[in-house]
Amino acid sequence: MLTTERRGRLEHRPGLPAPSAGPSVVMPARSRWLALAALTIVSFLLLLEDTAVSVALPDIRHAVGISLGGLEWVVNGYTL
Repeated sequence: MLTTERRGRLEHRPGLPAPSAGPSVVMPARSRWLALAALTIVSFLLLLEDTAVSVALPDIRHAVGISLGGLEWVVNGYTL
């Protein structure tokens, strides 16, 4: 065994090679920017859709006749 675990952290034993964090994967810069752009667009669309549901909550409440607790279920169900 190369390391010992004490109080939630790994400690290196003297005389043995230091443990590595595992293989690292390096993405090209273009792929990183594309991934960031895709995640940003998805986050914006989720925010936009949640806003639309929040605006429609009073109409949903009157049309369906549910309580505030029911509206919470509507918002959580739509968000998931």
